[in-house]
Amino acid sequence: MANFDIPGDDQVLRTALADVNHPTMLVVLAHLSGDNYWLSERFTPAPIVVPEGELFPDDSGNYTDEIAAEIRQGAFDLLSTLRDKDGPVPATSTAELCPSKTRHP
Repeated sequence: MANFDIPGDDQVLRTALADVNHPTMLVVLAHLSGDNYWLSERFTPAPIVVPEGELFPDDSGNYTDEIAAEIRQGAFDLLSTLRDKDGPVPATSTAELCPSKTRHP
């Protein structure tokens, strides 16, 4: 089983997380931690918006500053721990990790 190789110190990690896509990071957090807290109702992103005439949708999740900070801090805590303890990379996620309720038909 492979181990994590996360380069950089805490400042490098925080700088990288400052520009993270929050919905994507939630899936990463759930997978790496095995905790579907990160997939809970609290973190449901706003629908993706594509204003007329725009080529790129807004897929940021439109989170409040508080929730965005919680996601980044959770990612920092988990990634810095994995970096410092050189933990093993988890196995591929399964359907059991997913919440029983889905927002998609």
